[in-house]
Order: sequence, then C-alpha cells, then structure tokens
Amino acid sequence: MDLFIPTRINNKYKGIGKKELIQIAVSALICALIALFIAIVLGKSVRVILLFVFLTLLFSGGISFFVFQKNNYNMSFFDQAKAMIKHMKTQKFYPYIKSKEWK
Repeated sequence: MDLFIPTRINNKYKGIGKKELIQIAVSALICALIALFIAIVLGKSVRVILLFVFLTLLFSGGISFFVFQKNNYNMSFFDQAKAMIKHMKTQKFYPYIKSKEWK
C-alpha cells in the first residue's frame, strides 16, 4: 500500500494565515475578557456569565475573521482602513477665498 499525498488542495478561506489567526485570537480574547468583566460587574449567575462570554467570543471571532481576511489584492479591511486614514492625514486642505474677479 502506497502513501497518497494529495496535491492542489484549495483552501476554502483564502487570505487566512498564521498572522491573521493570531490577530483573530487576540481580538476574541480581549472581547471575552471585556465581556467577562461586564458580566461580573452586573452580578449575574455563572450560567449567564458563561453564555455571555461564549456569545461574545463567537461574534467577535466571526467579525474579526472578516476584518482581518485578505482579499485578492492582499489587503484586509483593517489594512484598507489604515491606508485610508493615512491618505486622509497626508492630504492638504486649500480653502477657497472668494475675491473680485478683475482687480
């Protein structure tokens, strides 16, 4: 019996690598800690706290997945937002001053 190594395996989710997975995990962990803090401050039961943290992890992980996923141009939504902010900061503003047309 020979060992079969498959080739040309397509990744269903393109644009997710180690860096993006680490970013997703960190953002989900931060959101879970914030949710845990809020749930403890509100003083609910243990079941409600765990449900609240689980739902927060679920939604923050899903949202983070779409925010950090790279597109065909190798830019994620987060990278595009950073580029737009950088572009807006570098733009100069020249206010229009109305004067008489022929002096």
